[in-house]
Amino acid sequence: MRRARTTLASLALLALLPLAAACGDDTGDGPADGGADPTASDTASPSDDLTPSDPPDATSSSGTGEPAVALPEVVGLLHETAVGGEGDETLVEVDDPAALEQFVGQFSRRAGFSETVRAGVEDAATRGTAYAAVVGLGCDVPPGVEITPSGDGFAVQAQKVANPLPNCLAPVTTVVVAVVPD
Repeated sequence: MRRARTTLASLALLALLPLAAACGDDTGDGPADGGADPTASDTASPSDDLTPSDPPDATSSSGTGEPAVALPEVVGLLHETAVGGEGDETLVEVDDPAALEQFVGQFSRRAGFSETVRAGVEDAATRGTAYAAVVGLGCDVPPGVEITPSGDGFAVQAQKVANPLPNCLAPVTTVVVAVVPD
């Protein structure tokens, strides 16, 4: 009888695992499928999330004989669950204190994320002109972004998630921080 209860309890827990993996958790463990952990920045410091990445092409030429344009380098992707924000299609220059305050003001649901983004941008600004954009609002954190010249600025688009989660309890906001070196 005791063995039957233990087996039933084990089966019940196994049945709940896919639901727990799809929604993430607050323990800091990543999802079971090896995808991006949408709760990692809940406990990470800004410097943990700001890892330089090599863009595929740091300059771009329009093919019209104009000089190549220096593309911003991605400094990091910052993310947190249930902080709000609005998606951006272009990078926002956030070197100016007023522009930075306007950008982080959209994360009013949680002041901690505003501080994380502010710290990331201030760190990037020590190396050049800092930019930021909300590139993800959903269950997953994009693995990276593509930045291209667009008019007077830069277009930004999140890369596709290889194994997107089917659903989540609260959306994850992902912000890219980028810099054009001086």
